Formats: sequence, C-alpha cells, structure tokens
Amino acid sequence: MRLHKSVMPIVAIMALLGSVAVAQIMGWWAPPITVEEMTSPEQIRGWMTFQDVSTRFNIPLAELFQKLALPTDTPPTTPMREMESADFDVEKVRQLVEEYLKERGGPQ
Repeated sequence: MRLHKSVMPIVAIMALLGSVAVAQIMGWWAPPITVEEMTSPEQIRGWMTFQDVSTRFNIPLAELFQKLALPTDTPPTTPMREMESADFDVEKVRQLVEEYLKERGGPQ
C-alpha cells in the first residue's frame, strides 16, 4: 500500500495533536500556568520569581526572604530554580506560602 506524499505530514500532525489531547484528558500533562492564574501555593513553579510569589500572595519581599533564610539582597527577579540547593527548593516556598496564608486567613 502506497500513501500519497502529502498524507504523511497530515498523519504526523494528527498523531502529535492526538497524543497531547489524550495526555490532557488522562491528566498526564497540563499546559503551563501563568502567574496571574495562580490561585494556590501548589501552583508555584521554579521558573517563577520571588517577586511573582510576593505580588501574587501579598507577602512582603523582605518577609519572604527572611522566612526562607535567604539574603535580603537577593534580586527579586531571580527565578526560584536558580536558588535551589540542599537548603532551599521550591517546595519550601510552597510550604511557607501555605503557612503564611493560614496565618492571615486565606488568600488576599
């Protein structure tokens, strides 16, 4: 059986789009979230900056850095994944924000 040469690219595109659709339906893949769409600490990602977290959850930067035991001169535009070490990871930020929100009575 021979296929016309223009059929193969169409089949490839359909297979790619179909696999993305199946992955989304099964919950294996989700499109990235934006900072503006973030509604809970579980949605905090490593590509986000300290400024993003501070702004979105109304946590003063100085307090955020102090609670995370980070130097206060850390640039707020630093993506959190660039700061990961044995003592710091994004999960620690998620936990801190969760605790902060509980203390303050929920998202502000």
